[in-house]
Amino acid sequence: MSLGYQALLYDSAAVVAEGQAGDDPGKLLGYTQVMDSAYAALQRAIDLANAPATGANGFPLPAEWIPSPTAFTAAEFVKLIRSYRALFRASIARNPTERAAAAWDQIIADAQNGISADHFNTTSTTNGPGGGWRRIYDGGSTWHQMPAFIIGMGDVSGSYESWLKQGLNDRGAGNVGFFMVTPDLRFPQGTSRSAQQADFKIQDCEVAGQLSCKRYFTNRPNGSDQYTGVSWGWSNYDFNRFHGWVTKGDAGNPRNGPLLVYPKTALDMFQAEGLIRKGQFAQAAALINVTRVKNGLPPITAFDATSAVPGGANCVPRVPTPPTASTVVCGNMFEAMKWEKRMEEAFVLFAAWYFDGRGWGDLAEGTPLFWAVPYQDLQSRGYSLDQIYGAGPGAGNAPNSVAGKSTYGW
Repeated sequence: MSLGYQALLYDSAAVVAEGQAGDDPGKLLGYTQVMDSAYAALQRAIDLANAPATGANGFPLPAEWIPSPTAFTAAEFVKLIRSYRALFRASIARNPTERAAAAWDQIIADAQNGISADHFNTTSTTNGPGGGWRRIYDGGSTWHQMPAFIIGMGDVSGSYESWLKQGLNDRGAGNVGFFMVTPDLRFPQGTSRSAQQADFKIQDCEVAGQLSCKRYFTNRPNGSDQYTGVSWGWSNYDFNRFHGWVTKGDAGNPRNGPLLVYPKTALDMFQAEGLIRKGQFAQAAALINVTRVKNGLPPITAFDATSAVPGGANCVPRVPTPPTASTVVCGNMFEAMKWEKRMEEAFVLFAAWYFDGRGWGDLAEGTPLFWAVPYQDLQSRGYSLDQIYGAGPGAGNAPNSVAGKSTYGW
């Protein structure tokens, strides 16, 4: 797992091998070689899980190894491994060409044989995570305030398109937060801010044992907007899906109890993406429609790569069009898949929007495509000062480390 995530994040890393001396920092390898080591380690884990047990060894795993409501038999353990392997195989891509060339047959096979339901870890404030990046709106913070660039694709009122037509630095000018109307039930419902506030208040989700709020997003109470930083980041909306876990936990103890770590929908969308790329549109639509329909959106019934999602003037998602990203159109099946994946994996899987956006070509122009090796790691291996580099735009940074103009035009 650690090798896999290092390969996703960095352009190079070291692989620690059995028998390696403790003072040996290891040779830096390219990210694809590091990922190959991750695949090999995951396969060894599968092979060991399927081997006959000896003595007291074997399954189910001790509960403290992976604290979870799931009892990890060998079969369940292998499902979890294959789910992460599918994630790694798809997410390693640095650009759309590499994403298209991913091992989709293997990704589909792993996804089909991965977790069969949402994967939860049982958390504890004693030995588990704090609020961290699952932290919610706390009465004044801008943490998890959601800018419009992505969530605006759910808007059907015209607010998003009008917002896009403004100059970047004019969006939100005058301390005006972004407001949207959407049929997607993961967002508060209503055509006015007061109606959305009445539809769902954050206090509605302060319930012990509630694993996911009724709405993933809330419209901030009047007087609670935070106008700091760049104006285009101002929004009325907070991500509050896990507010119940933060405030009440499983039985009234904040941050104690099951916490979603890998949504089944995210795994299904890896499979759906592969099926779309292979031209198996009906099978992909069946997977996409599960959460679309659950959340108030009409099912996809046109099984091809180009037809707009149903809904007419109320279609979701409505995506920006290049080259200026100033107008929107109803998205196709691929965009519907992306919308479901974004909504269901937000603040769950680590850096998921970044990894997917990188492979789909959706990152804003100039965004670094990976992290450079930290200078301490370079110096410990004898690299000179002139060999230390960064990633992203500008002189002295790694070549091919910057996103170009996105598929949406930003």
